[in-house]
Amino acid sequence: MLITRRQWMAGAAASIAAPSTFAATSALAAVPVLKMPELYGEGGALSKTALEWEGKEVIFQGYMAPPLKPDSKFFVLTTQPMAVCPFCAAITEWPEDIVVIYTKRVINELPFDLRMQAMGKLSLGEWIDPSTGFVSKVRLVDAEYRGLPTVTQGGIRTFQFGL
Repeated sequence: MLITRRQWMAGAAASIAAPSTFAATSALAAVPVLKMPELYGEGGALSKTALEWEGKEVIFQGYMAPPLKPDSKFFVLTTQPMAVCPFCAAITEWPEDIVVIYTKRVINELPFDLRMQAMGKLSLGEWIDPSTGFVSKVRLVDAEYRGLPTVTQGGIRTFQFGL
């Protein structure tokens, strides 16, 4: 029996998938899912909602922008799929639809068009990463992430990487 390329790819993806450490049911249900537009109020100031959740565990959903370098422990989560990283801009140009995700370990890059979620402690305010010099205004720290299931032409595509 011949295996199609699609079947082989599905098997390969399944073999590297690891259960996410934050797929735990009841504990995860208690963590709020925030939307990036909820982070900002008038004039680009941080919103009351953002300030209320600072330092607490939250979840954001979006897309992983391609990391700038191999062996990164961070990536940018965006509301729309992006082929390049929007993270190099000055704070005055900070887009309101991205969140920087800092993990404990080196990230496994996900396809830029795969919807995903990240969970970590919300950190707010201008901060310059000492190792890269990059500026951020909103971050998740000590974060974990995973790809969300998506429907494709041949079935369901899922990726899960726990960090």
